Amino acid sequence: MKSLNVLLTNSHSGAQTGSGVQAYLLARELVKRGHKVTAAFKRKADDSGHPHWTLDKFTEAGVDIILVPFAKLKYSHTIPTLMELGDYLWEKKFDVAHSFSGMDLNYLYLLSFFVPLPALISNRGTAAPLDVFNSIKYRSRRVSRIIAISESVKEQMARSGGINRDKIEVIHSGVDLAEFDPGLDGAEVRHELGLPREVPVIGAIGSFRFKPGHLKGGMELLAAAGRILERHPETRFLIVGSVDRKLFDRAADPSVADSFVFAGFREDVSRMMAACDVIVSPSIKIEGLAGVLREALAMEKPVVATDLGGNRELVVPDKTGLMVPPGDSEALAEALITLIENPDQGASMAKAGRKIIEREFSLDDRVDRVERLYYAALMNRPLAKKVGSFKGSIRVGTKSLFLRGPDRRHLAMK
Repeated sequence: MKSLNVLLTNSHSGAQTGSGVQAYLLARELVKRGHKVTAAFKRKADDSGHPHWTLDKFTEAGVDIILVPFAKLKYSHTIPTLMELGDYLWEKKFDVAHSFSGMDLNYLYLLSFFVPLPALISNRGTAAPLDVFNSIKYRSRRVSRIIAISESVKEQMARSGGINRDKIEVIHSGVDLAEFDPGLDGAEVRHELGLPREVPVIGAIGSFRFKPGHLKGGMELLAAAGRILERHPETRFLIVGSVDRKLFDRAADPSVADSFVFAGFREDVSRMMAACDVIVSPSIKIEGLAGVLREALAMEKPVVATDLGGNRELVVPDKTGLMVPPGDSEALAEALITLIENPDQGASMAKAGRKIIEREFSLDDRVDRVERLYYAALMNRPLAKKVGSFKGSIRVGTKSLFLRGPDRRHLAMK
């Protein structure tokens, strides 16, 4: 089959999120297979402090990068962003546009009425119910296919949005098994972070906000930590990812806070995991399938997860990990204590988890299935015929805003 010209979009400002990582892995492998790939991420008016440096690995893999000022549609610069992105789409004539978050899909969906998009693919990674606008968008024939990261996400879309199940394909996010290697030695990382070799280390990876009700479950983890420290006061908690330390300092009892170690945002997540004895995902709502669980089991690390979304598709209770109700800090603590006190049990479950990862979550399998989905979507392309000859404009008030022309204001990464 012919090579494709593919646009991957993400409304975050860098590849520091789970969806950004998945976009990178897919882009890298598609380039290896001979496809032309461009990745679009968010540009803000003030770029200072935003992790565009995390996009360097895209360019190293042969992927072109553009930065687009994605924002909620209600803001005043929606039309200029549509003009900018629309002009770029006209020029590049992509075969496939594949969105990895909701905000960028909004722009692609609106532009599909005016520019040729032979295949528009949407990734859906959250189990949140669909509202009216999103239901219309996903049901539209302009969205060619939907990739759900778990069966739970697929069922939620079908129930809350009335989406035809045949339009949704479950393709689990992939793990780079070469990177997440069980043989990695965590001793160096423990030394680097000041973690004693002999103490239990519980790892949590994600953007935690230590305030009540936050979806990642930071407050529940804090409460569980207090209970764990009563039984095992030597335990340390390694947090990898962005954290608002002021919120943490206000929320945490000093006796508990001293046991937390913050590594900040890291691209070497596998090394961080290697330093841990147990990995926990304490989220309290709208998980599609927690990426940290995939990566932890790939490294044969025991896991404790909350019973949310598609987590049960990977964490089989007492077989590949331990499962607790979301928001139950006491159950969370007991599960973590169980794994601290029974390392052989944890190791056995983690080995079983690695086998599931190899069988159902491999990166090669994901790329194979996504690539086949692209070609299948292009085999049925009535939208391209409808919009392919459009060369008009959008009229707002007394001004015509042309969707193509010489004034293309996208920012290319150097």
